[in-house]
Amino acid sequence: MTKKQVEITKELGDIIKISYDLQLVNYNASENLNGLIKVAENMYSEQIEKVAEEISTGNYKVVLVAGPSCAGKTTSSIRIKKALAKRGYNTKIVSLDDFLIDREKTPRLPDGSYDFENVTTIDIPELKKFIKNVITTGKAYLPHYDFMVDKRTGFSSFTLGENEKIIFEGLHALNPIITKNIASKNFYRVFVSVTSNFVVGKDVVVNNKQLRYMRRMLRDYHKRGTSIRESAETWKNVCKGEDDFITDFKTSVNCILNTTHMYEPLLYDTYLSPLIKNIENIDDVNDIKKIFEKTGKLHKEVVPKNSLIWEFLPKN
Repeated sequence: MTKKQVEITKELGDIIKISYDLQLVNYNASENLNGLIKVAENMYSEQIEKVAEEISTGNYKVVLVAGPSCAGKTTSSIRIKKALAKRGYNTKIVSLDDFLIDREKTPRLPDGSYDFENVTTIDIPELKKFIKNVITTGKAYLPHYDFMVDKRTGFSSFTLGENEKIIFEGLHALNPIITKNIASKNFYRVFVSVTSNFVVGKDVVVNNKQLRYMRRMLRDYHKRGTSIRESAETWKNVCKGEDDFITDFKTSVNCILNTTHMYEPLLYDTYLSPLIKNIENIDDVNDIKKIFEKTGKLHKEVVPKNSLIWEFLPKN
């Protein structure tokens, strides 16, 4: 931490832990809100700076950014790009979504619904060809996937200069099937996740998976037009997909980026609680309702403009 952060954390006391004390978070939200937000944002920003420094000094060409649903991969990729720009590197971001296979070819779950978490939703041969060409020649053809028609709509030429870097961002970016037979020295691997819990006394009140669940319900409702019930009903399949295809690869990365912001549950009390109020008979949702019995409330006006939390909050 910087000296300024140390000064702030002295005021906030034991709030800075792997598990955050929810009662202290609530207290500081009312008594030291600016300090609370500043510490949370700085803790995330300093991780980003460390990642950018390691990429720069290690002279990595390709950055792989992966992690489970609503971990904050998109914002983290953008922030890494900006941090690398300060170090003199132009960086291009490629979403693995553009390498999706057509919807009609997507694997299905036993109930007949699409298995969107499965790594085979990615056109692996096309992605590997793209990566190899970018590394060896600096030129490749980038496919484009149109979610309005649920299929690939074409290709465009892509170039990567000698002093440029590329970030691949997506659920499966760390799956070794993607980089098999390509020299590992080219890759810097980042696993983005929520790794902190919130406690009251010795009891875990909000675990890291529940925090992502809150993020997902809000994001899907406000930014993807998905109903809260639909989002809630698919959550178990999302978690199973993460266990099957994503979380195992966090053991072989350069960095685990923790995107937990200690004040975010208070925001979700304000914006998610009214949306789930009338959702019944879903245990995971009922558990979230109980969490909001213990949180204070914050409004989005206090969130800094460049905060990762905007990935999940309504803009209007």
